[in-house]
Amino acid sequence: VVMALYITAAEEIIIEIYDPKGQRILCKKVSATKGENTVTINEIYVSSGIYLFNVLGNDFRLSEKTIIN
Repeated sequence: VVMALYITAAEEIIIEIYDPKGQRILCKKVSATKGENTVTINEIYVSSGIYLFNVLGNDFRLSEKTIIN
């Protein structure tokens, strides 16, 4: 899984991924720089389905449903 994120300030962020059953399958801390960041997640294998991605920072929270084929 590859994610592109734009961060307004350098900080540690947390990325959470939930599977179609609602179980958290990943919780990863990432050091992000100000600006565009590309995060590659190799720790998990995902099959087809709808996944929920949460990105948590010091002053923001982003939730996004993603379909993986």
